[in-house]
Amino acid sequence: MPVASIQGLAYNALESQARKVAVDVPAEVLWELYTIVGDGPYVQVKADDRYVHGSDASVEWAEPRVVVYPSSPEEVRAVVGWAARHGLPVTPRGAGTGLSGGAVPSGGVLLVLTRLNRILEIDPLNRLARVEPGVVNLELSEAAEPFGLFYAPDPSSQPACTIGGNLAENSGGPKCLAYGVTSNHTRWLRVVLSDGSEVSLSAAPDPLGYDLVGLFVGSEAPLGWPSRPRSALSRSLRPSGP
Repeated sequence: MPVASIQGLAYNALESQARKVAVDVPAEVLWELYTIVGDGPYVQVKADDRYVHGSDASVEWAEPRVVVYPSSPEEVRAVVGWAARHGLPVTPRGAGTGLSGGAVPSGGVLLVLTRLNRILEIDPLNRLARVEPGVVNLELSEAAEPFGLFYAPDPSSQPACTIGGNLAENSGGPKCLAYGVTSNHTRWLRVVLSDGSEVSLSAAPDPLGYDLVGLFVGSEAPLGWPSRPRSALSRSLRPSGP
């Protein structure tokens, strides 16, 4: 069967599914999203799927119109740009362990970043880690342990929460009394803005004296989303032991 015919059948199936689950996003708009992240479980529009993504660990709940699981920084940029073109708000989500409702969607698109889960570099000499936002907090400490280092911010959800979520919430934990919270351990961010463009932020004051990393960390991500492989460059690795 010609490729065009296969694509036509897939589009018709998508249109039928959109009508069936009463998603008020036109099928042709959803089709654009499928071409970005692929089919399968990475675009979820069924009512049950949207329902279970409507809350985090807080008591808040709101149903997204579409749930998207990008797998790369390029896909994050493309999805955010797609949402901007169609006037859809975007809410980022990590593991959904937050207690403040930061990952509860405001309708629109729920952007789940857990597939961006690579630890790209551990630099023991400079005590730095370069990671993607879906890396689990505890896994970073485990990766640093052979070098006698650990990741200091340790919220109670440490075995499940992600670095991206920690950035959004400026997470702390018992060790924060000695080492500080997430903002004290973030040295560099690559951020996707609401129009799909990217910027790099450094913890060093910019020429006007502003700490843009400090502005971003803890904002619950209304300003943008960490997505690039250099999305979180943390200097929160400290010598282990006494």
